[in-house]
Amino acid sequence: MRTVSTTIATFLLPIFLMASSIETEKIRREFKACVSKEADLEGFLSRLSRADVQSSTVKAYQGAAKAMMADRVSSPFAKYSYFTEGTELLEEAIQADPSNAELRYLRLLIQTNCPSFLGYSENIETDFERIMRSIASTNNRQSWMDDFESYVKSSEGLSARMAKFETSL
Repeated sequence: MRTVSTTIATFLLPIFLMASSIETEKIRREFKACVSKEADLEGFLSRLSRADVQSSTVKAYQGAAKAMMADRVSSPFAKYSYFTEGTELLEEAIQADPSNAELRYLRLLIQTNCPSFLGYSENIETDFERIMRSIASTNNRQSWMDDFESYVKSSEGLSARMAKFETSL
């Protein structure tokens, strides 16, 4: 009996991992569309809450999307509420998986785009360096890495950091 359950688990695990990977890639694509304001952010948040996979990556995307909602509502109370809920989810995800550079990319997006008076900018340097090192050391390129590089090139302050970082390698 034990051999049968081990065989089943061995067979089903790759299928589960592949489904998880497909789900994560879909989340990345939808998030990118929301960032460029081509997609409905509220609908994206709703779909994330029903996602099959509840990993730290999904939690980080939920957090980033909630924080972004602050920019799309008019009430100051709602803005602050979305922002704090989102950043709390993002920080929880990073605490659960601190070596995941993708989560740090999401935090970097929020920190470099939120108003300075919110005081949410303390991790920009650290996150940027970790992301750059992760990208430089991987052979498994993921779509978020291309999005990160495009974002950096479009951001004056970050593109200067990228050039500085690349010369230090």
